[in-house]
Amino acid sequence: MSNMEDLSTNATFRPTLVLDGAVLLAVFLALTVGGCNGGGLAVSGHVTVNGQPLELDGDIVFSPTTPGNAAVQTDVVDGEYHFPASAGLTSGAYKVAISAMRDTGKRIPIDEGSKEMIPSFAEYIPPEYNVRSTLTIEIDANRNDGDFDLIIDER
Repeated sequence: MSNMEDLSTNATFRPTLVLDGAVLLAVFLALTVGGCNGGGLAVSGHVTVNGQPLELDGDIVFSPTTPGNAAVQTDVVDGEYHFPASAGLTSGAYKVAISAMRDTGKRIPIDEGSKEMIPSFAEYIPPEYNVRSTLTIEIDANRNDGDFDLIIDER
């Protein structure tokens, strides 16, 4: 057996990728200048209840009123929310739903038949602002903020 045959049977082929500078520059520019977020818009705003920031942590959902995009959700913390551009919001009209749970002061069993008790929570925000929401927002490149003042009768 020759030395050449030895090398060919024991050698491992490892292909190498060689890119020239122009290709690397094109890939870099496509990812940084074009963005990786599909052209989404960042949207921020405030949620207030009777003029005061929502004290409970909750969430806000934007659902497009026309087909083509999925609904997106983000947290509301200290009465503020922010959808980053990567959330994929695009120009258009959206139905808005806001939800926040609060402790009822009651305790319930952790499981059926269990003696271990946990706090019970209930929706604080009325249905007209979430499951039967009447809230809407129109966003575009020139308007990417939205404040919502919820009126809640707390009697």
